[in-house]
Amino acid sequence: MAKAIVIVLIIGLGLSVAIAYAGVEPFATYKDAVSSKITTFISQYNFTTEPTYPYNIKFRGTYKASGAFGIEHTLSFKGNILTSQDSLFGTSTYEYTATMQSKTEGFIKATWITSGETSIMPFTYNKEANCIIMYPLGRDSTGLAYCK
Repeated sequence: MAKAIVIVLIIGLGLSVAIAYAGVEPFATYKDAVSSKITTFISQYNFTTEPTYPYNIKFRGTYKASGAFGIEHTLSFKGNILTSQDSLFGTSTYEYTATMQSKTEGFIKATWITSGETSIMPFTYNKEANCIIMYPLGRDSTGLAYCK
């Protein structure tokens, strides 16, 4: 019985929307009033699809890269913790903040948990490929691409 009521309500709502867009009164007037209120609300609170730079971003999960001599590097992000691991340097754990300066470029401020030493490293983020290119020697140097 409940399913039948839900189905009737969905069909009724669908027909009401179709009738409103077809211009049948009073449905069309109601649709126009609701559209106007939504437009006013959106413009009042200035909702945008593009972020305002700079802004902080949180990465999640594990990103892998193959470095020189076939050494595999991993970066694991969980909350505000960044864990870096490779066979040459072992495992290091940092508290981090990642800040996007533009759509693709930013920097990571990482504080080594054991010593409190802080470093800032530029990166490029390709959201579509879900890859982070880290530049440990600065943006003018060769970067290492970490991808999921």
